[in-house]
Amino acid sequence: MRTSTRLFGPQANEESPSGYDAAIEAFRALRPTLFDAIHPFLTDRESAISKAALAAVIPLLTSPELAHHVEALHKDVRALAADSSPYRRRAIHTLASWGEDITVFQQDTDMPADIHVHAEGYTDDPPF
Repeated sequence: MRTSTRLFGPQANEESPSGYDAAIEAFRALRPTLFDAIHPFLTDRESAISKAALAAVIPLLTSPELAHHVEALHKDVRALAADSSPYRRRAIHTLASWGEDITVFQQDTDMPADIHVHAEGYTDDPPF
């Protein structure tokens, strides 16, 4: 049995009515559960853990069910964008997708001034 079939059921490779693969929709349905599992680590005393947790939940916030968390995490995402952590670029891209002016964060990076992002993530194709 193929892995996707085992994880998402026999319809995992079939096109869903909304046009996305059933596997992708199954993953999207897990976003609130993933957020709930990561959320306690956002306030961890260890800075590396809390930053990694924030970077992990950022992509989950595109879920309509989690949109209400954006306001509460906005300050933390801005702080992460100003930080020198490995998650800085993700935070900057997220702020851009939220329609925020990110020029202050681009001054110390090699990021292009014209970042094209949309609600579901980056518009550039992945390198693989």
